[in-house]
Amino acid sequence: MPLTSIITVNYNQPAVTIDFLKSVKKFTNSDEVEVILVDNAPAENRMTDFVAAYPGLIYIHSSKNLGYAGGNNLGIKNAKGYYLLLLNNDTEITAGFLEALVKEMEQNPSIGLLSPLIKFHENKKLIQYAGFTEMNYITARNGAIGEKETDTGQYSNDSRERFCHGAAVMCRRTDLDQAGMMDERYFLYYEELDWCEKFKRIGKKSGSQAKQLSITKNRSA
Repeated sequence: MPLTSIITVNYNQPAVTIDFLKSVKKFTNSDEVEVILVDNAPAENRMTDFVAAYPGLIYIHSSKNLGYAGGNNLGIKNAKGYYLLLLNNDTEITAGFLEALVKEMEQNPSIGLLSPLIKFHENKKLIQYAGFTEMNYITARNGAIGEKETDTGQYSNDSRERFCHGAAVMCRRTDLDQAGMMDERYFLYYEELDWCEKFKRIGKKSGSQAKQLSITKNRSA
């Protein structure tokens, strides 16, 4: 596979981030990925613990809390991969996760941004995300698809265009160079929706791919 840069941002959640790094180590091939951790204004430096969890980790210390958008942008600026995969530090990936996303991107060059199905960590049968609906440009709102539904595979073959989820989203470097980075004015919310719009302007689709799972959210530090 082409090199994939996996980028995550930590903000004073070292235990959660260490669990994330361990899952990446378990389910990816180190020859095919580089893992970048942006540590946003940490109360204590835990670089040694992070590197122990994922040897070869690219650790970036930010003295300022840059938020989700700024932290990921900093990671992207230091990434070498053809594919860029942003993952929240409270996700734990599953076997075949990365390969499935790359395969989908390779087979569908029209896709600019791609997110997986996401489930709740505490109940792995419950879906948190299978896509976001189109934006209502009057109210600036949209809705989550599949949220709190029991997963029976109902979205496995659903390839409709969807807004992506910032917890887990992949793009190509070549598309990013055209679309541009995340708008850091959003800091923490709505940045992925704005990013989807940026990719749409360069003629690329956003989508969710529900055949492989990322388990996330509602975990304590």
